[in-house]
Amino acid sequence: MKKKRFFIIAIILFIVFALSYASARVRIDGLMAELSALLLSPDTNYSQDYTHEGFDQITEGMSEQEVLELIGEPLKLWNPYKYGFHPEKADYYAFVYSESPTFTHYRLRQVILEDGIVKEIRGYFYVD
Repeated sequence: MKKKRFFIIAIILFIVFALSYASARVRIDGLMAELSALLLSPDTNYSQDYTHEGFDQITEGMSEQEVLELIGEPLKLWNPYKYGFHPEKADYYAFVYSESPTFTHYRLRQVILEDGIVKEIRGYFYVD
């Protein structure tokens, strides 16, 4: 009985520690993604000045300059709606802040803009 109680307390302490350490990342990806990452081993490269805390502060309506001040230059630019089903979004462009060098599971981070204003924020654990 004492071993079982110790094991439960150890698990609770581990979860509390993990959540406090990765709180911005948990807010972006979600708790299930954190648990999935333990099993799937994500392989993520981020842009040079990227931080989870900075990405977590981005909100719709921010300017492109505010985004750049928070998390720096993106890895690349991308047009997510160029050939899609949303012709009204054809002018949108994305700042891509993460990628998988091995084309596997990773923490996706994108900021979608139109005319220099944030329209969408994409942050989640991508499973391939």
